[in-house]
Amino acid sequence: MHAVHDKVIGFIADPTSAEFEHLALEVFVHQFECIPAYRSVCERRRATPASIQSWVQIPPVPALAFKQVDLSCAPPQRGFLSSGTSQGMEQRSRHAMPDLRLYRAAATAGLKEFLFPDLPRMRILSLIPDSREWPDSSLAQMVDWAVESFGDSGSEVFAGHEHLDFSRFAAALNDSERDGVPVCIMTTTAALIRFFDDCRDHDRAFRLPHSSRLMDTGGARGRRVSCRATEFCKRSGIRWQSPATSSSTNTE
Repeated sequence: MHAVHDKVIGFIADPTSAEFEHLALEVFVHQFECIPAYRSVCERRRATPASIQSWVQIPPVPALAFKQVDLSCAPPQRGFLSSGTSQGMEQRSRHAMPDLRLYRAAATAGLKEFLFPDLPRMRILSLIPDSREWPDSSLAQMVDWAVESFGDSGSEVFAGHEHLDFSRFAAALNDSERDGVPVCIMTTTAALIRFFDDCRDHDRAFRLPHSSRLMDTGGARGRRVSCRATEFCKRSGIRWQSPATSSSTNTE
């Protein structure tokens, strides 16, 4: 761990604790010094700590780079792999986390800002496996933190490594209808489409309470989705008494 990590975590918690420009340049210096592959990219672009004057001049790296080289400023505490749906399992992106606190701070702050801005806790129903089932998935880890930080009684995961328990998931939605407790559904697009198909096959429909919301992280796994989010929900058989919240905080 490095002192700049603590500054970044402090900035996420309180953006007034530091000036973004100064902190971004400090992070750049740290990464330039500690990540040889990134330093090579910067030097080819003639971008060094001595020449960079603004954060907008800091060279980015394409997402494809994470499939080809390890970009980590220190030995990782934890490593995550992408799903491999775009180029196959042998071309999965690798995300080495030298300080897992950084990911947790960023993930939970994003969830609070965009998914749970109005409620400290609520019932979370997940169609995404937890990190015990998907230990290489940063998405599964984020769901674990979401349930830990924002989940209320009745929160539950309805997905295993190769199984989605739609019967129990539908029963949980029925419970929400009956007791009037709003829910947050966390799902990938692929799992949601499969649930929609299951609703059609079993003639299921739900009217969820006010303040219920949906976090669709994307990931259709080859299934084409050609409608807008509002039409997508309309097709599902789920009826919202208030507008659904659609948000993606997936870092894979």
